[in-house]
Amino acid sequence: MNEETNRSRISRRKALGRILIAGGIVSGLVVAYNHGEEVLEKIAERVGEKIYSHGPVKLESLTIGEQDYKILGVAHMPEYVRDHREILSELIKDCSVLVSEHNPELSDSSSRTKISRDYLKLLQELCKEYDKPIIHLDPDNLASTSVDVVSGLLSSYFALLGVTDEARRILNKEPKEKQVRKLSRTFFAGYISVSSFMGEAVHFPIKCLGINSRAIDFLSYGKFDYRNCTVAERVEKLPQLLKKSDLERGKYILVEMGDSHLSGLSYYLRHPQVRGFKRALYYPTFSAVSTGQIARFDAEGDDWRKTVLDQ
Repeated sequence: MNEETNRSRISRRKALGRILIAGGIVSGLVVAYNHGEEVLEKIAERVGEKIYSHGPVKLESLTIGEQDYKILGVAHMPEYVRDHREILSELIKDCSVLVSEHNPELSDSSSRTKISRDYLKLLQELCKEYDKPIIHLDPDNLASTSVDVVSGLLSSYFALLGVTDEARRILNKEPKEKQVRKLSRTFFAGYISVSSFMGEAVHFPIKCLGINSRAIDFLSYGKFDYRNCTVAERVEKLPQLLKKSDLERGKYILVEMGDSHLSGLSYYLRHPQVRGFKRALYYPTFSAVSTGQIARFDAEGDDWRKTVLDQ
């Protein structure tokens, strides 16, 4: 009877502990949601200063088949455009089209931070000045973000449970029953956690500081890596969707993405076999909910006329 009572108490303690952990995670999300824009702006300002104060614009050139590309890693801040306006002007003037991480339809969206909206307006001004179309093909949407958040929270929760259970077993000197299976589950949960938005707090500064992060890109399984992989595939497909006259308007296709995307995007463009393998892994998750649209935007006065190139 006493043994049964003790087991019941232990079960209740475990349940209470799990409820507290889940409550802490939810509370953190609520705080992040309520103060997200303010926090993001402060982080972006500091990281942005680090990026654009480190000298030249970060740019990679490559050729796939007969098509030339330039991949531009930027800080999504108006100061970035102002500080590098001359270089950006030359890059946009000489390109055939600009592939932008930002969708012109959402340039005034409240979902963006103010500094991001200001950055996009300045970039669009340069495209209008040189009559260059903007291509948007980023698969990011609310559904893919939801998958990333849910998988990140659940995996973090189960990873933490696994670690605490293992610590309890060691402290209580309990037998190693099913230890390998439990540790494997904990490791897998931890892997998904650091690959999701939960791990970007570590990945982002590493990438922005210019440290080679291609191992991180290759080993990750989350929305950030999925976007790099998918954008690379669609960028390579783009010459088939554009008219020859569009491509002849410039010397290369210019791809503009946040600086932290630069290493992953260029890696997947240079390694189509690896890209195909990762895309297959993403098929049942992010690919199932993300947007497949490739759209072209041409300036018409103060607006942008949208043409869907591929669904």
